[in-house]
Amino acid sequence: MRYRARMSAAPDAAARPGVWSKFPKVKSYLARFEQLGPIALPEAHDWEHVELARLRRWAAGERFTQTVGPPDAAVVLDYDLSSAMLDLRQVGHAHECFAIRDALRGGADWTERWCKAVAYLYWGERFDHCWHEHSQRQFVRGERRQRLRTMALVHGLGACVGHCIALGWLDFGVDLARRCYSAIDRDFCYDGGDDFGRRRTQHFVLRLVADWQGWPAREHPRCAHDEPIFNALIERWRTPDAAALAQPILHACDRHTHQCREDNAKGEFFDLRMPAWYTPFEILALYRLRASLGLANPPVAHPLLDTPLGRLHDAHPPWTDPLLDAVVARWEREFSAL
Repeated sequence: MRYRARMSAAPDAAARPGVWSKFPKVKSYLARFEQLGPIALPEAHDWEHVELARLRRWAAGERFTQTVGPPDAAVVLDYDLSSAMLDLRQVGHAHECFAIRDALRGGADWTERWCKAVAYLYWGERFDHCWHEHSQRQFVRGERRQRLRTMALVHGLGACVGHCIALGWLDFGVDLARRCYSAIDRDFCYDGGDDFGRRRTQHFVLRLVADWQGWPAREHPRCAHDEPIFNALIERWRTPDAAALAQPILHACDRHTHQCREDNAKGEFFDLRMPAWYTPFEILALYRLRASLGLANPPVAHPLLDTPLGRLHDAHPPWTDPLLDAVVARWEREFSAL
């Protein structure tokens, strides 16, 4: 049965929740961003001499060990495929943080670093999905005692789809959206369903890509279909009347600000994590897909869209560099042998 969300007229201005009262202005956000230290600001963490250095050694073909864990319980392990995947993601996160900070400070050259960050994060998520598939085969064969279920929409997987689409990397976005759905369907993703997480923003991006691609409609999880503003945008995102989208997009921007907080012990789940509060990937993905169809986007004034990170820029080709190429080549060579 094809799912059809019930939706009345698009929400008007009176229905908007407004910007969350605690959503920080850019200056306050940057101050908080820097106070978080190694969580958000890579220069407070020795990533270039740790994760990046290890990744370079591995890309060069070395085989080596690494020491992991606290000093009083450290263990020495082989640096393997999963280690490379984790370091690739960490390096991508470092570039992401610098790009966000530079963009919000008015820097002129942040876009190149942003492209680099998204490319590293894309390959990190792609490798993670491959690793989960491999682990699932091990579990089925009795070679692994527990199933691996550590992929997460909220920690980058869902946003990366939106970032790829927004940059114009449509093939990357479609590929990762397919992998997202595979992860949800095969229970690789711990926050992909209705039991935990309910990441509606990320599900909206997946629905947007699926609708654009003409994939079969899905009924589950329920949380992917219970947000009225997202249902309105899915129904109307192809409209030739750009002005008709202005109020729903403003409403979605308001909702974004309300989701910029951490899950809590009361069982409340939110869609967005630091440092990405000012990266409206769901809106920019919609804008890019409309542009790909030759449709205009409405002029919308909102604090979330009033920064370089909130604007749709010219499409860029997918980022590549010698290190990333070498990492991908070794991963594909060694993973194919498993």
